[in-house]
Amino acid sequence: MAEGSVDEIVREVLRSITPSREEVEDLLRRYHIVATRLRSCLRDYLPSSCIDISLQGSVAKGTNLRGESDLDVFVLFSRQCVDPERYRELFKDFVERVRECLSDIPSYMEYAEHPYLVLLLDGVEVNIVPALKPMIRGGAIEATTAVDRTPLHTEYVLRKLSPSKRREVLLLKSFLKGLGIYGAELKIKGFSGYLAELLVIHYGTFIDVLKGSLSWKPYRTCIDIEGFYGSEHRCLEVFRDSPLVVVDPVDPCRNAAAAVSLKSLSTFI
Repeated sequence: MAEGSVDEIVREVLRSITPSREEVEDLLRRYHIVATRLRSCLRDYLPSSCIDISLQGSVAKGTNLRGESDLDVFVLFSRQCVDPERYRELFKDFVERVRECLSDIPSYMEYAEHPYLVLLLDGVEVNIVPALKPMIRGGAIEATTAVDRTPLHTEYVLRKLSPSKRREVLLLKSFLKGLGIYGAELKIKGFSGYLAELLVIHYGTFIDVLKGSLSWKPYRTCIDIEGFYGSEHRCLEVFRDSPLVVVDPVDPCRNAAAAVSLKSLSTFI
C-alpha cells in the first residue's frame, strides 16, 4: 500500500474517532458537577486538607475515543489523615456514604481491589474511585492499592504527550479495539490505555509503534523509556515471566504491560 494511501486512511480514521469539542466540554461539565457534589458530601467526613478530588483517566489526558468516554473521578486520601492498613474498611464506608449522599443519581457499586461507585449521569458512567496518595521514598513509590499510582500516570502522560501525539494514541487505541485486545481486564489480557500512551511516548507515532512491534520477541523485549535498568538484559532479569515488558516510568518496579498475555502480544505483532 502506498504511503499516501496510509496517510489518507489515518486521516479518515482520526476524523471518526476524535471527540468533538462539544463532547469534551460536556464531559468536563459533568465532572465539575460531580466534583462539586462530592465536596459537599464530604464536608463533614474529613478535613478538606485530607482529601483531593481530581479527574483522572483518558478524559483528563485527552486520549479518550469519541463516544466511548466514561469519567474517572478520584478521591485521594492523605496518608497522614487515615490509617493505610485499614483502607478497605475506609473505602467501603466512603462509597456507602457517597452513594447515600448522591441518592438522586442512579448508581451501583463495583469491586476491583476495593469497592468503588459508578454513577449513571445522563447516559455517562462516572466512576468514583477512592485511593491513597502514593508516597515516594528514595526514588521508589509506595503504593498500597493498584490505583494509587494513577495521578502520577496522568501527570507523566500530560507532560510527555503533545496534542498531536495524543491523536496518535487515539489511532493506537482504535487499532487495539479492532483486534479485540484493548483492555487489561482478565477476560481480555490486553493493552491498557496507559500502555498505549507509553508506546506512543516511546516510538513517537502510531505507525512507528507498528513498525517497532515487528522486532518484539516474547519474553525477550523490554521497553524502558526512562532508562532505569541500563540494559535490556538487566531489565529482563527483573521481569522474567512477562511476554512484554514496558517499565512504568513513574515506578521502575512495575511492568505496565504485565496484563498482556502471549496471545494478545502475538495478535498485535
